[in-house]
Amino acid sequence: MKHQTSNVTHQASWRRNLWIIWFAELTSIVGFTVVIPILPLYVQELGVSDPDAVTFWAGLIFSAHAVAMAVMAPVWGTLADRYGRKLMVERAMFGGAVIIGLMGMARTVQQLALLRMFQGMLTGTVTAATTLVASTAPRERSGYALGMLQMGIYAGASVGPLLGGLITDTMGFRAAFWTTGGLLLTGGLLVALLVREEFQPAPRSARRGWRALRESLSPVLSSRPLLSAFGVRLMMRTASRLLGPTLPLFVQALAPTGRAATLA
Repeated sequence: MKHQTSNVTHQASWRRNLWIIWFAELTSIVGFTVVIPILPLYVQELGVSDPDAVTFWAGLIFSAHAVAMAVMAPVWGTLADRYGRKLMVERAMFGGAVIIGLMGMARTVQQLALLRMFQGMLTGTVTAATTLVASTAPRERSGYALGMLQMGIYAGASVGPLLGGLITDTMGFRAAFWTTGGLLLTGGLLVALLVREEFQPAPRSARRGWRALRESLSPVLSSRPLLSAFGVRLMMRTASRLLGPTLPLFVQALAPTGRAATLA
Protein backbone atom coordinates (compact mmCIF):
# COMPACT_ATOMS: atom_id res chain seq x y z
CA MET A 1 0.00 0.00 0.00
CA LYS A 2 2.82 2.37 0.88
CA HIS A 3 4.58 1.52 -2.39
CA GLN A 4 1.35 2.25 -4.31
CA THR A 5 0.98 5.64 -2.64
CA SER A 6 4.60 6.50 -3.40
CA ASN A 7 4.12 5.53 -7.05
CA VAL A 8 1.01 7.70 -7.40
CA THR A 9 2.83 10.64 -5.81
CA HIS A 10 5.77 10.23 -8.20
CA GLN A 11 3.42 10.08 -11.21
CA ALA A 12 1.73 13.32 -10.12
CA SER A 13 5.09 14.98 -9.44
CA TRP A 14 6.69 14.35 -12.83
CA ARG A 15 3.53 15.34 -14.70
CA ARG A 16 3.32 18.54 -12.69
CA ASN A 17 6.97 19.26 -13.44
CA LEU A 18 6.42 18.56 -17.13
CA TRP A 19 3.57 21.02 -17.50
CA ILE A 20 5.35 23.74 -15.55
CA ILE A 21 8.53 23.31 -17.60
CA TRP A 22 6.41 23.12 -20.77
CA PHE A 23 4.76 26.47 -20.06
CA ALA A 24 8.01 28.09 -18.89
CA GLU A 25 9.83 26.97 -22.04
CA LEU A 26 6.93 28.03 -24.27
CA THR A 27 7.08 31.47 -22.65
CA SER A 28 10.86 31.65 -23.03
CA ILE A 29 10.86 30.62 -26.69
CA VAL A 30 8.16 33.19 -27.44
CA GLY A 31 10.49 35.71 -25.83
CA PHE A 32 13.61 34.69 -27.73
CA THR A 33 11.81 34.65 -31.08
CA VAL A 34 10.27 38.06 -30.42
CA VAL A 35 13.69 39.68 -30.89
CA ILE A 36 15.56 37.37 -33.27
CA PRO A 37 13.87 38.58 -36.50
CA ILE A 38 14.27 42.26 -35.61
CA LEU A 39 17.97 42.13 -34.71
CA PRO A 40 19.19 43.11 -38.22
CA LEU A 41 16.76 46.05 -38.23
CA TYR A 42 17.86 47.03 -34.73
CA VAL A 43 21.38 47.40 -36.11
CA GLN A 44 20.03 50.21 -38.31
CA GLU A 45 18.20 51.69 -35.33
CA LEU A 46 21.57 51.93 -33.55
CA GLY A 47 22.96 54.19 -36.27
CA VAL A 48 24.49 51.87 -38.87
CA SER A 49 23.31 53.07 -42.28
CA ASP A 50 25.75 51.67 -44.84
CA PRO A 51 24.14 48.52 -46.36
CA ASP A 52 27.39 46.54 -46.31
CA ALA A 53 28.04 47.49 -42.68
CA VAL A 54 24.48 46.56 -41.71
CA THR A 55 24.90 43.13 -43.30
CA PHE A 56 28.28 42.63 -41.60
CA TRP A 57 27.02 43.54 -38.14
CA ALA A 58 23.85 41.51 -38.59
CA GLY A 59 25.94 38.44 -39.41
CA LEU A 60 28.32 39.13 -36.54
CA ILE A 61 25.63 39.40 -33.86
CA PHE A 62 24.16 36.09 -34.96
CA SER A 63 27.55 34.35 -35.14
CA ALA A 64 28.80 35.75 -31.81
CA HIS A 65 25.81 34.23 -30.06
CA ALA A 66 26.23 30.82 -31.71
CA VAL A 67 29.99 30.56 -31.13
CA ALA A 68 29.67 31.54 -27.46
CA MET A 69 26.88 29.01 -26.96
CA ALA A 70 28.94 26.24 -28.58
CA VAL A 71 31.95 26.99 -26.37
CA MET A 72 29.92 27.08 -23.15
CA ALA A 73 27.69 24.06 -23.82
CA PRO A 74 30.14 21.46 -22.38
CA VAL A 75 30.77 23.70 -19.36
CA TRP A 76 27.08 23.97 -18.51
CA GLY A 77 26.65 20.25 -19.11
CA THR A 78 29.40 19.47 -16.61
CA LEU A 79 27.90 21.85 -14.04
CA ALA A 80 24.47 20.26 -14.56
CA ASP A 81 25.94 16.89 -13.59
CA ARG A 82 27.38 18.41 -10.42
CA TYR A 83 24.67 20.77 -9.25
CA GLY A 84 21.45 19.68 -10.95
CA ARG A 85 19.45 20.32 -14.10
CA LYS A 86 16.95 22.71 -12.55
CA LEU A 87 19.71 25.18 -11.70
CA MET A 88 20.78 25.20 -15.36
CA VAL A 89 17.25 26.07 -16.52
CA GLU A 90 17.18 28.92 -14.00
CA ARG A 91 20.60 30.12 -15.18
CA ALA A 92 19.49 30.15 -18.82
CA MET A 93 16.18 31.93 -18.21
CA PHE A 94 17.30 34.46 -15.61
CA GLY A 95 20.55 35.13 -17.47
CA GLY A 96 18.65 35.66 -20.71
CA ALA A 97 16.19 37.99 -18.99
CA VAL A 98 19.00 40.26 -17.78
CA ILE A 99 21.10 40.24 -20.96
CA ILE A 100 18.23 40.72 -23.42
CA GLY A 101 16.75 43.41 -21.20
CA LEU A 102 20.11 45.21 -21.41
CA MET A 103 20.01 44.91 -25.22
CA GLY A 104 17.00 47.19 -25.11
CA MET A 105 19.26 49.84 -23.56
CA ALA A 106 22.16 49.42 -26.04
CA ARG A 107 23.40 52.67 -27.58
CA THR A 108 25.88 51.29 -30.12
CA VAL A 109 26.05 48.26 -32.35
CA GLN A 110 29.26 47.22 -30.58
CA GLN A 111 27.37 47.03 -27.29
CA LEU A 112 24.70 44.93 -28.99
CA ALA A 113 27.30 42.50 -30.38
CA LEU A 114 28.95 42.15 -26.96
CA LEU A 115 25.60 41.50 -25.28
CA ARG A 116 24.75 38.90 -27.91
CA MET A 117 27.98 37.10 -27.06
CA PHE A 118 27.06 37.15 -23.37
CA GLN A 119 23.60 35.88 -24.28
CA GLY A 120 25.19 32.89 -26.00
CA MET A 121 27.36 32.24 -22.95
CA LEU A 122 24.49 32.31 -20.45
CA THR A 123 21.43 31.00 -22.25
CA GLY A 124 20.45 27.67 -23.79
CA THR A 125 17.02 27.03 -22.36
CA VAL A 126 16.12 24.27 -24.83
CA THR A 127 18.98 21.97 -23.84
CA ALA A 128 18.59 22.77 -20.14
CA ALA A 129 14.82 22.16 -20.16
CA THR A 130 15.21 18.97 -22.21
CA THR A 131 17.68 17.44 -19.78
CA LEU A 132 15.52 18.46 -16.81
CA VAL A 133 12.43 16.85 -18.33
CA ALA A 134 14.38 13.72 -19.27
CA SER A 135 15.79 13.39 -15.76
CA THR A 136 12.45 13.81 -13.97
CA ALA A 137 10.13 11.78 -16.23
CA PRO A 138 9.92 7.98 -15.85
CA ARG A 139 11.99 6.15 -18.44
CA GLU A 140 8.89 4.55 -19.98
CA ARG A 141 7.28 8.00 -20.46
CA SER A 142 10.37 9.93 -21.55
CA GLY A 143 9.33 9.87 -25.22
CA TYR A 144 5.96 11.39 -24.40
CA ALA A 145 7.50 13.99 -22.08
CA LEU A 146 10.14 15.10 -24.58
CA GLY A 147 7.58 15.17 -27.38
CA MET A 148 5.34 17.47 -25.36
CA LEU A 149 8.30 19.74 -24.62
CA GLN A 150 9.16 19.92 -28.33
CA MET A 151 5.55 20.86 -29.08
CA GLY A 152 5.82 23.77 -26.65
CA ILE A 153 9.11 24.89 -28.20
CA TYR A 154 7.74 24.95 -31.75
CA ALA A 155 4.49 26.56 -30.62
CA GLY A 156 6.49 29.35 -28.99
CA ALA A 157 8.67 29.76 -32.08
CA SER A 158 5.56 30.16 -34.24
CA VAL A 159 4.07 32.92 -32.07
CA GLY A 160 7.17 34.93 -31.15
CA PRO A 161 8.18 36.46 -34.51
CA LEU A 162 4.69 37.80 -35.24
CA LEU A 163 4.41 39.16 -31.70
CA GLY A 164 7.82 40.79 -32.08
CA GLY A 165 6.77 42.50 -35.29
CA LEU A 166 3.58 43.82 -33.73
CA ILE A 167 5.39 45.11 -30.62
CA THR A 168 8.10 46.78 -32.72
CA ASP A 169 5.58 48.47 -34.99
CA THR A 170 3.45 49.77 -32.12
CA MET A 171 5.94 50.48 -29.33
CA GLY A 172 9.40 50.42 -30.90
CA PHE A 173 12.44 48.14 -30.96
CA ARG A 174 13.45 48.58 -27.34
CA ALA A 175 10.03 47.54 -26.08
CA ALA A 176 10.46 44.19 -27.86
CA PHE A 177 13.66 43.46 -25.93
CA TRP A 178 12.09 44.43 -22.62
CA THR A 179 9.09 42.22 -23.41
CA THR A 180 11.46 39.32 -23.98
CA GLY A 181 13.21 40.02 -20.69
CA GLY A 182 9.87 39.93 -18.90
CA LEU A 183 8.84 36.66 -20.55
CA LEU A 184 12.14 34.99 -19.63
CA LEU A 185 11.88 36.28 -16.07
CA THR A 186 8.39 34.78 -15.87
CA GLY A 187 9.62 31.41 -17.13
CA GLY A 188 12.54 31.40 -14.71
CA LEU A 189 10.31 32.19 -11.73
CA LEU A 190 7.91 29.39 -12.67
CA VAL A 191 10.76 26.88 -12.70
CA ALA A 192 12.44 28.24 -9.56
CA LEU A 193 9.27 28.30 -7.46
CA LEU A 194 7.24 25.37 -8.75
CA VAL A 195 9.49 22.67 -10.24
CA ARG A 196 10.74 19.96 -7.87
CA GLU A 197 13.95 18.10 -8.71
CA GLU A 198 15.24 15.20 -6.63
CA PHE A 199 18.85 15.56 -7.70
CA GLN A 200 21.52 13.25 -6.39
CA PRO A 201 25.00 14.36 -7.47
CA ALA A 202 27.46 11.69 -8.43
CA PRO A 203 29.99 10.70 -5.76
CA ARG A 204 33.09 12.86 -5.80
CA SER A 205 35.16 9.85 -6.86
CA ALA A 206 33.01 9.53 -9.99
CA ARG A 207 33.42 13.20 -10.93
CA ARG A 208 36.67 13.78 -12.75
CA GLY A 209 35.94 17.21 -14.24
CA TRP A 210 37.59 18.13 -17.50
CA ARG A 211 39.46 14.85 -17.72
CA ALA A 212 36.12 13.05 -17.79
CA LEU A 213 34.92 15.44 -20.48
CA ARG A 214 37.93 14.69 -22.66
CA GLU A 215 37.52 10.97 -22.12
CA SER A 216 33.84 11.10 -23.03
CA LEU A 217 34.61 13.00 -26.25
CA SER A 218 37.29 10.54 -27.33
CA PRO A 219 34.94 7.75 -28.54
CA VAL A 220 32.75 10.33 -30.27
CA LEU A 221 35.65 11.81 -32.21
CA SER A 222 36.90 8.35 -33.20
CA SER A 223 33.51 7.11 -34.44
CA ARG A 224 32.99 7.60 -38.17
CA PRO A 225 29.16 7.19 -38.04
CA LEU A 226 28.89 9.76 -35.24
CA LEU A 227 31.19 12.19 -37.05
CA SER A 228 29.12 11.74 -40.21
CA ALA A 229 25.93 12.44 -38.29
CA PHE A 230 27.58 15.47 -36.71
CA GLY A 231 28.63 16.74 -40.15
CA VAL A 232 25.14 16.33 -41.57
CA ARG A 233 23.63 18.07 -38.57
CA LEU A 234 26.16 20.89 -38.89
CA MET A 235 25.27 21.42 -42.55
CA MET A 236 21.55 21.37 -41.79
CA ARG A 237 21.91 23.93 -39.02
CA THR A 238 24.15 26.11 -41.19
CA ALA A 239 21.65 26.05 -44.05
CA SER A 240 18.73 26.84 -41.75
CA ARG A 241 20.58 29.83 -40.26
CA LEU A 242 21.97 31.37 -43.45
CA LEU A 243 18.96 33.59 -44.06
CA GLY A 244 18.45 34.69 -40.46
CA PRO A 245 20.65 37.83 -40.56
CA THR A 246 19.58 38.94 -44.05
CA LEU A 247 15.93 37.96 -44.57
CA PRO A 248 14.46 40.98 -42.70
CA LEU A 249 16.81 43.24 -44.68
CA PHE A 250 15.68 41.60 -47.94
CA VAL A 251 12.02 42.14 -47.04
CA GLN A 252 12.84 45.73 -46.11
CA ALA A 253 14.37 46.24 -49.56
CA LEU A 254 11.20 44.88 -51.18
CA ALA A 255 8.95 47.17 -49.10
CA PRO A 256 11.13 50.08 -47.95
CA THR A 257 8.23 52.37 -46.99
CA GLY A 258 6.07 49.84 -45.14
CA ARG A 259 6.21 47.74 -42.00
CA ALA A 260 6.60 44.40 -43.76
CA ALA A 261 10.17 43.87 -42.56
CA THR A 262 9.26 43.72 -38.88
CA LEU A 263 6.37 41.37 -39.58
CA ALA A 264 8.49 39.10 -41.80
